[in-house]
Amino acid sequence: MRKRIADRLGPDWIDVLADQIKARRERAAAARTNPLTVAQARIVRLDNEMNGPMPRPITPGRQRRNRALLAAATQTRSSRRRVPASAHAPEPTGSEPLAQLGNSDLRRHGRRTVSS
Repeated sequence: MRKRIADRLGPDWIDVLADQIKARRERAAAARTNPLTVAQARIVRLDNEMNGPMPRPITPGRQRRNRALLAAATQTRSSRRRVPASAHAPEPTGSEPLAQLGNSDLRRHGRRTVSS
């Protein structure tokens, strides 16, 4: 990581990084003491109305749950086996009761579909 920072910021990357951190702290302190201008407050309000509230950061517990779900989904997906075409349900012949037929089957057989 240090090598990438040195490549990006140059040989005096430590000083550059310290300046960036100092500037960030100064901006944070100024934001706490100086209120937004009317125009800035209007932009923040409009952004909040249009896009909703800013999303909250993901907590470490939530990250663990997401990782566990992803791992479980990946394992399940890789362990699935392909189902042969012969194992699928047979096409309806038209003699089945209407309750067993889906809307696409009803359309295919020229019957009215069940509206919900």
